[in-house]
Amino acid sequence: MKISVIVPTNSIKKINEFINEYDNLNNFYSFANLIIIGNGEVEEENIPILPKVHFIRYEKVFNIIPFTELRGIGMETVNPDFFLFLDDDHRFNENSDIFLVRCINFLQSHKECGVLQLRKRNIEKNSFYVKRNAHIWTDRGLFIRNINFEYKKLYQLIGACEDLLYSYEVLNKSYIPYEVYNAPIERGCTLPNNYKELNDKSYNEKVLDKNIIGYIREKYNEQDWKFYGNLKYLSYPFHLKNLIKSRLSNLI
Repeated sequence: MKISVIVPTNSIKKINEFINEYDNLNNFYSFANLIIIGNGEVEEENIPILPKVHFIRYEKVFNIIPFTELRGIGMETVNPDFFLFLDDDHRFNENSDIFLVRCINFLQSHKECGVLQLRKRNIEKNSFYVKRNAHIWTDRGLFIRNINFEYKKLYQLIGACEDLLYSYEVLNKSYIPYEVYNAPIERGCTLPNNYKELNDKSYNEKVLDKNIIGYIREKYNEQDWKFYGNLKYLSYPFHLKNLIKSRLSNLI
């Protein structure tokens, strides 16, 4: 199985710390190549030269880094069995390598799996606990089956929740989204001091309405999204619930 790890970044410090720890994932390394999409201050000469690490420079200037666009650019350059979305502030430990290989084993043995979200939440400590769920985000990592997404149509979409697009896509192509708990992957930085201010600004200016959610509403005739002023209170889409119920009921 071939895995392409997609990491957008605009921070030299974060991406170098990421690569230093990623380079220690010895077993996972044999399955994966790492695609770094550099923006802002990140140039190719800032990146350590390592086997199976590829750099793409993207010059466009952004007020808000559009992860959908940068990830899409990386995804268009490779043709793996699965993509793995990671962020430049993800950090690994001695258990991360074993965990990621177990994820690959799960993907190989579950051909119906279209998305596997890695969750930090601890359930049944030290176990590899997997369940079906389509309300996904990158969290500690996100495996996505390569099913020929229309990346360029998504390039201008910003403002969070872009990961949910992949749930819709895999469900509509009869794959199942899963999540796995107890992921031994941490975040290396804290939220900015003005996170709540940025979050409220995104809500008040209807960034989600104009971007990700607007796209989902139009493409999937999804009219049931509701907002409560905070992203964590974003309601679960009715259409997505029905898709999950339909797919799971037909799954043998």
